[in-house]
Amino acid sequence: MRESDQYIVDHGVPAYLIQAETRIAEEEARAKKYLDTCSFEKVKTECNSALIVRHKQSIQSYCEEFLRANRISGMQWYNSVLKIPL
Repeated sequence: MRESDQYIVDHGVPAYLIQAETRIAEEEARAKKYLDTCSFEKVKTECNSALIVRHKQSIQSYCEEFLRANRISGMQWYNSVLKIPL
């Protein structure tokens, strides 16, 4: 089991999405600091794919539950959901 899969099991989808956003920001900062500018978009895309898109089904299932329960507060993880391609 990958670290990200275990994190979702241990902490839930919202906590994972917050953690994933933090990791993506860290990778973007490293890319800006150490890589050529033409590599930045590739790093951003790969991070998004590995940390967000890979867990698309778990995230979408959680969102459906969240919306059915009409829980609007605590949506700091919402920006991550917007990165999932349709």
